[in-house]
Amino acid sequence: MTQIVLTERRDDVFLISLNRPEKRNAMNPEMLVALSRAYTEFEQDRSLRVAVLHAQGDHFCGGLEFDACAESLMSPTGEPLVPAGCVDPWGIKTPRVSKPVIMAAQGYCLTAALELCLASEIVIAADNAQFAQLEISRGAYPVGGGTTRWQLASGYQNSMRYLLTGDFFDAEEARRMGIVQDIVKPAELLDYAVAMARKVAAQAPFGVRATLKTARAVQDHGQQAAADLLYPLLYAMYQTEDLQAGIASFKDRKQPTFYDR
Repeated sequence: MTQIVLTERRDDVFLISLNRPEKRNAMNPEMLVALSRAYTEFEQDRSLRVAVLHAQGDHFCGGLEFDACAESLMSPTGEPLVPAGCVDPWGIKTPRVSKPVIMAAQGYCLTAALELCLASEIVIAADNAQFAQLEISRGAYPVGGGTTRWQLASGYQNSMRYLLTGDFFDAEEARRMGIVQDIVKPAELLDYAVAMARKVAAQAPFGVRATLKTARAVQDHGQQAAADLLYPLLYAMYQTEDLQAGIASFKDRKQPTFYDR
């Protein structure tokens, strides 16, 4: 039986791939559960530092199979799409993973897939990528972060321009709004994203986690809550071997190697 979500380890980079190309990688309950388990594996394995989320085929994801997922989403008796003890990839039912996720999107990136962009740290798009938040055209509204995170990336009016119309927009517009950071050719997409992940993975893991923790605190609790974390995290970082290696690198002019200790 074909795995609906594939995973691959490349040293300290973890690749997570949607694998339902014959359906434009549309998300059914099986895929949602498998994706949650893959994110949980990434979160729990200390040797993995960065994840790359990508997809097989011509499209990243045609969106949620609304009919297949409706009962689980809208009924308290529905089968949970985030298994007990697992991480919600969208960071709605559970906190987000504590390590960076880089997303690589080509072709259609619709509804719940667009919300995965908003839950990622860096988004690389192929120049043929098309985005849309279509829920409002289907009698629903986004519940994976579209209404809460998009305005943080793009501003309230920019997000409402598309949330309230369901209109499609391309990679250039996504970059203008801050949803996408870099645009490449489709054939270059995965290699570019993995190279970016390796660059991030080479940084000090404690520093990366502290950066995410304080930046996300601004989103979730405001600037003062984030400011209150800065020096306690810095004091904790000062006890790490990685920071001592970083300080030593200033003296010997060599790139330090970080071991997360």
